[in-house]
Amino acid sequence: MNVPLLLVMKIVLSAGMVIAITLTAERVSTRLAGVLIGFPLGAGLTLFFLGLEQGAAFAAESSLWSIQGILAALCFCWCYRIGSLLFAAKSKVSPWVCCLMGLAGYFLTTAVLKVLMPGDPVIRTIVVVLLLFILAIVFRKASGRKIVEKVEISWPLLMVRAWFAAFVILGITGVAVLVGPEWSGLFATFPTVILPSVMILHFHYGGKSVPAFFRDTPLAMLAIIVFALAVHWTFPLVGVYGGTLLSYITALIYLVAYELRLRAFLPEF
Repeated sequence: MNVPLLLVMKIVLSAGMVIAITLTAERVSTRLAGVLIGFPLGAGLTLFFLGLEQGAAFAAESSLWSIQGILAALCFCWCYRIGSLLFAAKSKVSPWVCCLMGLAGYFLTTAVLKVLMPGDPVIRTIVVVLLLFILAIVFRKASGRKIVEKVEISWPLLMVRAWFAAFVILGITGVAVLVGPEWSGLFATFPTVILPSVMILHFHYGGKSVPAFFRDTPLAMLAIIVFALAVHWTFPLVGVYGGTLLSYITALIYLVAYELRLRAFLPEF
């Protein structure tokens, strides 16, 4: 695949993901948008392009390391949420301060995980799942605000969102190819979709919209584990394209089941 086509695909896909999530938060439900974050959009896109650029075996090995990277992504969410509570007043500076807090938490957690997490992939996955359930309890205690006064959607606004998302994902995928499969797997769960999505909502609706956006993210992110395991098993067998399709279908089945259960037992924001 030639480089210009690869860049166009990255821009179009990343922009579309962020626009879909932000529009869902604005027009449907902030909580549902937070559930959609769990769909392996950023991780899947990163592993897909790693497979195209570095080979299916490289991406399959990296996928196992992306499982523990989920904790770093959730640390970004937690630190960003803390910042949104500290700087709840709507301002143009607040989203950037919260973003820096989230990134600091993400990179610190990534470094700690690289050193402390067990090397055995089975034990590592069990540890991550247990921690996800603990974090789910913490995140579920958050209160949030439904978006009522919505900004007017225009093509210039959508273009700004699209280019912001493209800038983030192009940067992280460019770095990933330089650091080897372990670090590439960790960076596969870099909040490439979460970061621009939450900053866009924060910028328009203030910090009070952030807790609801992250409320169901921990358990929704179990879909990334499902996806990563599917990538590890399917990429060597059916290749990057077929493996990506099967892995996304598997993750989608989990998220649909999760959302149906949410609709049955939880109040809507």
